[in-house]
Amino acid sequence: MSSFMAVWSCPPLHPDARAPIAGERSRTPLRSIPSPGGLTSRCSEMELEHCDSPVQHPCMPSLVARLGGDGPCRVPRRPGSPAGCCYWNVADHVAANGGSRVFGWMLIEVPEVFLFAWHHAVWRSSDGELLDISGHPITGQANGTTTFVADPCQDYDLSWPPAMPQVYEPSIAHPTIAEFIRAYLHLHELQRAKQEALKLVPGAYYSPDDGQTRVDNPSGAVAFDQLNRRFDPAIARLDLTRAALVPQLIAVQSERLKASSADAYSPG
Repeated sequence: MSSFMAVWSCPPLHPDARAPIAGERSRTPLRSIPSPGGLTSRCSEMELEHCDSPVQHPCMPSLVARLGGDGPCRVPRRPGSPAGCCYWNVADHVAANGGSRVFGWMLIEVPEVFLFAWHHAVWRSSDGELLDISGHPITGQANGTTTFVADPCQDYDLSWPPAMPQVYEPSIAHPTIAEFIRAYLHLHELQRAKQEALKLVPGAYYSPDDGQTRVDNPSGAVAFDQLNRRFDPAIARLDLTRAALVPQLIAVQSERLKASSADAYSPG
């Protein structure tokens, strides 16, 4: 049996494997490749100062309008499941405890730079209480609350990860911020195209147990390798382009935070 591994994911999105469910069918793949739920290759923006977005942030109304939501809420965190596997964590929790899954967006602020929305899922109890039961892959916080906007669409096929792009709302008009967002959208578009192509490979399937896309069909393994050679170099170049903009964003953020601090302490 041959094996192949290509880097196509951000470790923070799938840092832990979900515990297998009793009775799940296992397969021995001929090829495997990491496949992130959000199709984001690197959490570049997390190198900047960031936090859960305040509900009253000035950019919040425009971001929520773009998401099609009714307004943000604060969802308490009670993590007991792996980070980066929120869709399947909640499905398992519903199977064990009842209630329902709510798809939506987790809202993060990069102060003085932008807000951004990361597609997410939380659990709703039979009493209607919302809880975020997944480890927090972005802010790294196990406590507190997640700023959350429910998704108008509550019907996603989870046989493959939903290819939902992050949604950015800049705090200011700045060329570096605009370039960073363009680079991300271009990267996501290419990653999504690769996932759509992988779906057509004979024997290809996604395993939420470890966040891997695999193929267990010998003829499909050839197509699998061809897709890796076709997409991976361009994905790597775009990832580097995006990452190269982060130091510039850090400089923008640092300058604006200093200016805000100076304004806050200026007399009068």
